Amino acid sequence: MATHGAPTGGLTPTARLTSPGRAVGVSPPVGERQSYDAVVVGSGPAGAVAALGLARAGLSVLLVEKKTFPRPKVCGGCLSGNAVAALHGVGLWDRVGPYATPLDRFEWRNAGSRAVSVPTVGGWAIERSVLDRLLVDAAVDAGATFRDGTSAKLTQDETSSAGEHAVELRSTRPGGTAASVTAATIIWAAGLGGGPDARFTIESAESSRVGVGAILAAGRDDLPAGAIVMASGDAGYVGCVRLADGRLDAAAAVDRAALRAGDAGRVVADLATRAGLSAATVDSLRDAVWLGTPTLTRKAQPLAVGGVFLVGDAAGYVEPFTGEGIGWALASGSDVVPFAARRIEVVRDGRPDDEALVRAWAERYDSRVGREQRWCRAIRRGLRSGLARRAAAGTVRFVPAAARPVTTHLGLSADV
Repeated sequence: MATHGAPTGGLTPTARLTSPGRAVGVSPPVGERQSYDAVVVGSGPAGAVAALGLARAGLSVLLVEKKTFPRPKVCGGCLSGNAVAALHGVGLWDRVGPYATPLDRFEWRNAGSRAVSVPTVGGWAIERSVLDRLLVDAAVDAGATFRDGTSAKLTQDETSSAGEHAVELRSTRPGGTAASVTAATIIWAAGLGGGPDARFTIESAESSRVGVGAILAAGRDDLPAGAIVMASGDAGYVGCVRLADGRLDAAAAVDRAALRAGDAGRVVADLATRAGLSAATVDSLRDAVWLGTPTLTRKAQPLAVGGVFLVGDAAGYVEPFTGEGIGWALASGSDVVPFAARRIEVVRDGRPDDEALVRAWAERYDSRVGREQRWCRAIRRGLRSGLARRAAAGTVRFVPAAARPVTTHLGLSADV
């Protein structure tokens, strides 16, 4: 994986994936108690944008990440039109845009069907590790404190003030130390792992696929730049986009049974072969080093308890055939800011009203992200049927305008 960083410190847009040598958050936890208005656990798009918003509001924010930066992530690397709009909304597109590559078409290659190509407008590709670094650096620039290589666990602490939470921090580096901090608000953005504590339940769909992802070296495949190329079949699907430096970002959702019968490279290569991708691309996919995820389609309940708010993938996720994962994360990370800020305010005033905030956050999340995920679940169910996939591919091939509901939903206006 390439190293990455923000536009400052020597990284130029043409270099894009070259590290500037900028380091934030590398110090381990210290052994003394500290207090923050908010602790944000997880530094992906949802956590970083939440930390950014709270820091801009003048609140003290600690953003922690279990992994050490730079860290690879299983992600398709697609910024939909909705994701780009979210970045504009928080004033970060000028920071992110120079490192992204525009996408002008969606190519779908389904096993047993002829390839379909639909022109699109508004999508971009970016390596996830680059995006995360840019967003975290923006949060730090706004005043947030960032610690990577640091795990976080909610604990009970009798000395905490009323309404505050105690968080145990532990460095994941060799010889690292531990610390305890307190905060009025916890934003849990720790991805597809478990919930913050026993008050939260994570329900995974029985038929859920798992995710695998890889970055492929430039020059070994023959997929075009500027396109989202999706290959689908009975065992799942794989999507590929060309990054700014010529490498290929590949991410797949595959059946667990298929993975038990073979390694990820073989499973994805077989999908690509059946969908008609070239031998060069198939070989590149087979030889890649793949990373995996837990089951993808899941739902968390509740979405908030007593000043602990779930955002991003931690709040719920659906197999991302539509490429909306980053968009959902950015939306929830931005939306949670006023709710978290309100919780901090009422704790300071000694009059917490958690039930009202819990209801309000659940309603806001459902109206913005939950509705989109229900739509995506419908697509997921349709993709499980080979007959439905072939019918959809045939319809779009002969009537390209039939793709407009999907591309419009994603903010990728179909140019048909």
